[in-house]
Amino acid sequence: MIQVVLLSNNQTVIAQVYQVDADPGAPNCRLVDPFLFSLGGKTPPGFRLTPWMGECVDDNNAMVHPDKIITIRDPKPEVLEIYKKLIFIDDDYLSEDESDIDLLEI
Repeated sequence: MIQVVLLSNNQTVIAQVYQVDADPGAPNCRLVDPFLFSLGGKTPPGFRLTPWMGECVDDNNAMVHPDKIITIRDPKPEVLEIYKKLIFIDDDYLSEDESDIDLLEI
């Protein structure tokens, strides 16, 4: 499920968000294809999506402790549309069953 995640450091990230089984105290929230949302941008729509930590990692997954998440929300349609174009996915891909993970519901 594609969600907007507000982190405790005030970063806003859009990603496919999943809860995974983990040992107590370990991160149990997986962000797949995370992009940092920021206002600005020289052309409409007035915001930018840039790969989150993309300049220093080679993969597209991040594990996050749930205590670092303030809230999770559904993205606005225009944000969702641009995000999907950036990661080259369609709705059929998102509905596939992934047996080892469950959608994160907070």
